[in-house]
Amino acid sequence: REDTAPDPRLADDVLVLSCAISERVDAAAPVHRSTLPQDVEAVLRASERARDVPEAEVDELAFGIARKRAETDLRVAVAREIGRNEISVVRARFEGNPKYHRRQDVEAYKAGVAKGMRRLHREEPVPSGTEFRVARAVVATHGTDQHRLALAMVDALERGTPATADDIRKERVAVLRELGQGPKTTETVRDRSLLRRLYRSFTSAEIRELCEGRGPLLERLPDDAARERMKEATHRLHRDSRYPEPSPWRRLHAALSRSFGAERAHGPERGRHRGLSAEIEP
Repeated sequence: REDTAPDPRLADDVLVLSCAISERVDAAAPVHRSTLPQDVEAVLRASERARDVPEAEVDELAFGIARKRAETDLRVAVAREIGRNEISVVRARFEGNPKYHRRQDVEAYKAGVAKGMRRLHREEPVPSGTEFRVARAVVATHGTDQHRLALAMVDALERGTPATADDIRKERVAVLRELGQGPKTTETVRDRSLLRRLYRSFTSAEIRELCEGRGPLLERLPDDAARERMKEATHRLHRDSRYPEPSPWRRLHAALSRSFGAERAHGPERGRHRGLSAEIEP
């Protein structure tokens, strides 16, 4: 029992990495399971216990993760400063390019990134404790079944600085409170901000459980009426947001949207997600 009990020393990293993987790694990846937090903890535990891990390799990988994370943060910050719309920020994070249409915006973005890159060349980004632990996990699990999940952790961290564990916990309370108020208006749903917050603060399995009206998150509610309100609000959040953005969770979003009766999108989005199913394992 002691060997399988959650490790409080790893609780923050497990929460941050589980949510980051769910938000930032393609939903079709095999690492997405209902046991993701336990799987993450198992990888971190195994790497801590591993002996003769080459520290030079760990350091090199950790600084590489920190560098890519800083570059993503830079692109996101410049895109956000220019403004226009949130979709440009999402594209900057996940596609490396906000795809501005106005020439002045494109030039401003390129200039801002170039300036920031010069600064990064002068000031080498220092890895965080989480980045060091993930780098060690990659090196320590090489050649094992856990290596793929360790690489998914790297992918998630390189997509920019994730929220802290404390911020995630606060956001989870806030998002559930909003969902608990019942179905949102069409205008509120279509701006997709609440949808982004949901996918940023919960694992994919937890989101599916909310949509299906089951799981620990709903069991904490006082009565069936409260559970039904949250379930319906989550349904509408997916059903009425019919134009998934270029986020890695778009596959799961598209599958859940269709299961709740969303109409097939028109125009360039039409048929884009044909044949997709809910990839997250129960």
